[in-house]
Amino acid sequence: MNHLITTISAVIALTASSTASPDFKLDWDQTPDQQWTGPSTWANRLQDWNVHQNRVECTPNRNLPMRTLHLLSHDVEAANGSIELNVDLGRLDQETTQATGGAAGFLIGAGRGKMDYRAASIVHQVPGPGAGLFTGVDLQGRVFIHDNELGVYGYDDLKPLAQSKAQPKLSSGTVKLSCSATKQSNGTWKIEVTAKSADGKQSSTVSGEVPEERILGNLALVANPGGKNKDYARFWFDNWAGKGEGLKAHTDRSFGPVAGTQYTVSRRILKINAQMVPLPAKRLKGAILEVKKDGKWQKIATTDIDPVSFTALFRVENWDDTQDVPYRVTAPMPASDEQAWGGTIRRNPREKEEFAVAAFTGNHNFCKQIAAGPRHNKGRKGSWIEGSWFPHADLVDSISAQNPDLLFFSGDQVYEAASPSFPDRAAAELDYLYKWYLYVWAFRDLTCDIPTVSIPDDHDVFQGNFWGQGGRAAKRQNDGGYVYPAEFVKMVERTQTDNLPDPYDPTPVEQGIGVYYTGLNWGPMSFAIIEDRKFKTGPDSDEVKSGDKSKLVLLGGRQMKFLNEWVGDWSDGAAMKASLTATIFAQLHTWRNKDGSIEQDKDTNGWPVAGRNEALRSLRKGYTLMIGGDQHLATTAHHGVDEFGDSGWSICVPSIANYFPRSWKPIKAGMNRKPGQPEWAGDHHDSWGNKVSMYAVANPGKESGHKPELLHDRVPGYGIIRFNQKTRNIEMANWPRYATVGKGEPYEGWPVTVSQQSNYGRNPVAYLPEIFSEKTNPVVKVIEKKSGELVYALRINGNKFTPGVFAEGEYTVKVGEPDTKEWAVLSVKTGAKQETINLGENDFDAE
Repeated sequence: MNHLITTISAVIALTASSTASPDFKLDWDQTPDQQWTGPSTWANRLQDWNVHQNRVECTPNRNLPMRTLHLLSHDVEAANGSIELNVDLGRLDQETTQATGGAAGFLIGAGRGKMDYRAASIVHQVPGPGAGLFTGVDLQGRVFIHDNELGVYGYDDLKPLAQSKAQPKLSSGTVKLSCSATKQSNGTWKIEVTAKSADGKQSSTVSGEVPEERILGNLALVANPGGKNKDYARFWFDNWAGKGEGLKAHTDRSFGPVAGTQYTVSRRILKINAQMVPLPAKRLKGAILEVKKDGKWQKIATTDIDPVSFTALFRVENWDDTQDVPYRVTAPMPASDEQAWGGTIRRNPREKEEFAVAAFTGNHNFCKQIAAGPRHNKGRKGSWIEGSWFPHADLVDSISAQNPDLLFFSGDQVYEAASPSFPDRAAAELDYLYKWYLYVWAFRDLTCDIPTVSIPDDHDVFQGNFWGQGGRAAKRQNDGGYVYPAEFVKMVERTQTDNLPDPYDPTPVEQGIGVYYTGLNWGPMSFAIIEDRKFKTGPDSDEVKSGDKSKLVLLGGRQMKFLNEWVGDWSDGAAMKASLTATIFAQLHTWRNKDGSIEQDKDTNGWPVAGRNEALRSLRKGYTLMIGGDQHLATTAHHGVDEFGDSGWSICVPSIANYFPRSWKPIKAGMNRKPGQPEWAGDHHDSWGNKVSMYAVANPGKESGHKPELLHDRVPGYGIIRFNQKTRNIEMANWPRYATVGKGEPYEGWPVTVSQQSNYGRNPVAYLPEIFSEKTNPVVKVIEKKSGELVYALRINGNKFTPGVFAEGEYTVKVGEPDTKEWAVLSVKTGAKQETINLGENDFDAE
């Protein structure tokens, strides 16, 4: 469906139809003072632009080159005709006289017409192929045409292709700037730039010719502050207009005020988290959720927008999950500026034979040459055309083709230093939103229709690594805790996790930071969403320095209480279980130290070992498959605690795009390998001594044969996990991002198919009597009688089951259906005569 349901904007006026050389004008006359510049524009960066006194202003908090405000609603696509752009502009700091290199004007030809318009809309600050032509006027009043593809990051003085003599200085007031491009008989395009003073008494013109491809693509306003010291220029713009046959209008391209949505439905509770753009205080009340019934939109909920995260959370109980329901969310805007975004709340796939999860991690958007900060990138050029991986359209198309039932983003949806600029601590909240919006923009056509779980990891909270230490504040990340303020952390979690089912125990941790660990039931699946970072001990903390290993925490007591309850809960028709974590419970990479030894990585869930083993012992009681990411390496392994393979299987999915490819190349060959398996396969001890049996890995090193090589040769992609409730088999596959069903294959070694029961791979020492039940697929719980501890719980496949146990003794076996609360309770012990226990309807009593 068309997810952009309605768009009516007072900011931009279309003076011709979108099919006949449309003109445009942006004047912001009806826009209040606000950070968001309107649905027809994209600001680089969000914090650098704002609307003030009915015009847009560029006010970066430091000297940063080439700030751009891209036009979303129009671009240059026509091979014939002409275009003309006009804008009024001026300086905000006319009294400053020491700024050098400052200039303002237009960017034309961003992306050369070869890029997705969203990717081209990020072009700013870094030169290189696709960076466009900068046409404008500098602080000395010189009009110029500058080839932004040939510049150097951080330049102070423009190096134009063409430049006039000094004329109307920007310090003298309003400058009226125009730029036209007309196709010539030789196939080139003549560009002419003119600057005039407001009274028309001063003017200057310059012209030049460029190849046709250089004027194709995005249009933007540019503010280049200039300056080698603290003095730099700030600019304002108004009355931005364009006309000409070379322009093309796109009425389906906009961003905000509703940027996107994520939702879940669990146990008939619908939660939708709508991400808004930064709105003024008077527009934060009364966001509306509507559903379409009998062909008409009906309002079912309203809520206010959080003033920091700009999220609107809707929670609807007693949701009818038996049918697909179209929905839309509307921001509290004037009717003339209204926009709704929506999709479809899917019917519960409870009866579906095969349930598919699509899993992702590591959302890098650009190559290093584009994303690196000034100190890393001086003098280097990155290609915007080849180095822009955002908006990941190939991956999104692949996921659409595979049509999963759940999306799982395991963390690093945001990279603080690379998506696409350095972390801005002075404006951390807006800097995060700027980068978070890229994720929203890229995946919103999926998340609006498919239930979504996203959980933040270290980079999402602007840390290179993250050990939460129960929420404490930290000066250094290795001490354990959060380096950024608690309000920032809470904002991040609201944007990413508010659509999750209500937390198991909502009690905040230190600094008032919330929690989101919880259970999610959807289709035949029961998921445990685990915060494997928030309670974890920091490697340089006092607890580690004490040498007392009993003080080391992984999941913590609160989460272990949740897990121990969750593994035994098979209500709401749950047939299979999986855990969703940021990373997996082992170090499945072999990063080498300088001496050749394997690094011990405390960022993985292989450490602390006791906490890792405690988690596995709990998870296996529910026959739980483990899904995670983070490690920059796709793997599938069978985990062990006391013996190899005595616990569950894991799949670690590949990064969406990978800056730091890792490998699994152990020093010793694996034990118990099957004939023909490589040495990395088989039984291994990871660097912490944890038992892991390796079955598939996507090591880097081979050429993919796909361009750009910098992306595809680093083995990026996604995971698809299919749970078959009829066979109770689980198929795991890690896919290259260039491949999809019918158009390619998973990475070598996948798919790996395992049985549900292999997720508790421990060998029984004895068996209890076989159980035959007249109820089909009942839940069986085996409980040690003396301690009352759950041994395991499982919804069996069929009506026969022979419980295996791991110690001689007496056991309570409960057989029944948690949804009807009808149970048969048996007291049995090992060593007794092994006869089948037949359970008829009269043997089940209401609990």
